Amino acid sequence: MIIVKNSDFIDPSASVVDNDEYIETITHIVRIKDEAFNFLETYKKHITGEVILHPSEFNRRYSFSTLKYFHEELAI
Repeated sequence: MIIVKNSDFIDPSASVVDNDEYIETITHIVRIKDEAFNFLETYKKHITGEVILHPSEFNRRYSFSTLKYFHEELAI
């Protein structure tokens, strides 16, 4: 998952993806989208205090995440 504030930085014509990876992604795109959305929403809800995760659960899920650097872009 990447966070891009300005879509001008995305050039689909310059993308190169291995065919096997492309097929795997297309096959599982709904699951990938759902899990990415849930990961992000759970993080936002924890940070805003809406849903507090146990500290060990939060660390297990997010200790290596770079989301903490994108609070402005995520409107947190």
